[in-house]
Amino acid sequence: MRGTLETSGHVMTASPVIRGMPEARLVRLVVADVDGTLVTPDKELTPRARAAVRAVLDSGIAFTITSGRPPRGMAMLIDALQLRDPVAAFNGGLLVRPNLSAILERLIPRDIVPSVIDILNRSARTLPSRWAPG
Repeated sequence: MRGTLETSGHVMTASPVIRGMPEARLVRLVVADVDGTLVTPDKELTPRARAAVRAVLDSGIAFTITSGRPPRGMAMLIDALQLRDPVAAFNGGLLVRPNLSAILERLIPRDIVPSVIDILNRSARTLPSRWAPG
């Protein structure tokens, strides 16, 4: 059996069973980025994307999402896709259950926060204007 997950121009192939392939090489999880991959530039979750995710889940492969978004910014996708597995928010800095309760949080250590802020402030001067603060 071979299925294809196709969303917003990106194609990911899910192969739950391939004859002759060692079991350790079988696909067990598909993780999709949200913006520009799972949803359109207009932030729409298309019927085609929904169907592709449903096909992956129905084939027994786990499916989840990852994004730079905060968890609440992904809640509508979690609900719409009926996700059951943990979701990565803040570029992997926070793992949450589908009910948005935290599983794992990766924080910047308090003692280096001033250095990080300083680096970000210096970098802001070299960022394209659409990214710079103010």
